[in-house]
Amino acid sequence: MTFREKVAQARARQKKALKKAAICAALAGIAAISIGMASRPAEDTHLVELTYTVKPGDTWWGIVEHFRDVDEDDRYIFDYEYDMEQLNRGVDLCNLTPGQTLRIQYHRRDGDHHAGEKSH
Repeated sequence: MTFREKVAQARARQKKALKKAAICAALAGIAAISIGMASRPAEDTHLVELTYTVKPGDTWWGIVEHFRDVDEDDRYIFDYEYDMEQLNRGVDLCNLTPGQTLRIQYHRRDGDHHAGEKSH
């Protein structure tokens, strides 16, 4: 293979790699925009913050799922869980004990008086 042929092949590989990178960047941008749009609170909601008292049998994931279901936002469950973990820094979320308190935030539609309390 001649030097020119090797250079042409190298350029073709680079061009192909650049196309792939551009496509990946575009897809990542689209995903970021769609996630950002979905994670905005609805205009007719307001943020509710409360203190939740852990009950026997509660698990961290169960509490997160409950309040995520109550939340009027349409956030991805793992984003919601991350936000809840940030509110409860320093708490061993894998070893919850009855009577322990957790900070909870969720979005509620204006005029809705649902307290978001977990019932057993």
